[in-house]
Amino acid sequence: MKDKQDIELRSEKVRNIIGKIPPLIIRLGISTISLIVIFFITTAFCYHFEEKIYCNSTLYPHNGKIRYEIAVPSNKINKVLLGQDISFHLQNTSKSTSTVTSIDSVIHINKKEHYYNVTGVLKIDKIILDEKITVPSTISIGRVNIVDYVFGD
Repeated sequence: MKDKQDIELRSEKVRNIIGKIPPLIIRLGISTISLIVIFFITTAFCYHFEEKIYCNSTLYPHNGKIRYEIAVPSNKINKVLLGQDISFHLQNTSKSTSTVTSIDSVIHINKKEHYYNVTGVLKIDKIILDEKITVPSTISIGRVNIVDYVFGD
């Protein structure tokens, strides 16, 4: 009870000084937060990364060549263009690459997914494919900054 009486006994000038936050601390805090926000925005515009679409592809032999069919999800097909690089991840071999040569214009729908087919011929000389196999593949879309990736289509 005595503490309350001591606080109430102080003058109005002392109470004003105790209750104020020094302006220098406010300015430093606002400046620091502003610099951090500017740094993140600048980084988001300047940092570019390789955007890729990860899908499964089916490889099968056809007239002595290896053909591929890639099921590209329907929400990603607008990013796939003719000539983009495709990497096939075959076990125990180096990465095999090709380019997008044909994009199906018909959507395929089943119980699990909606997809478009991207097809073509895989140019590998040292591999003979005996039967149809499914392997993971990646289609390289291109370099994009973080802002375009988050707010783009």
